[in-house]
Amino acid sequence: MGEMQLAVTHKMYPSSTSNAGPQVVTHEQAFCMWTSGAKVMRWEEIESLQPGINADLIIIDRNPITYHLDQLPDTKVHRTIIGGRVVHDDVTC
Repeated sequence: MGEMQLAVTHKMYPSSTSNAGPQVVTHEQAFCMWTSGAKVMRWEEIESLQPGINADLIIIDRNPITYHLDQLPDTKVHRTIIGGRVVHDDVTC
């Protein structure tokens, strides 16, 4: 989630040094940038959840688009699924 903060605020952690420039993105654009790696790799099945399609995903405790940027570092991962297998589950889901 720190990458989203950097994309929106341009402030480096932990120093708060800024690399601000002309590139300004919204909270939602930052989220899309950091979650669209498969599109960059040209995986045609991206954004498709169906049998036989690879889907690695996480379930977290908040919506990273609507939460304030300062709250994102406190995000908790409830479940992680990689290659169709649950590899982390804190039993809150």
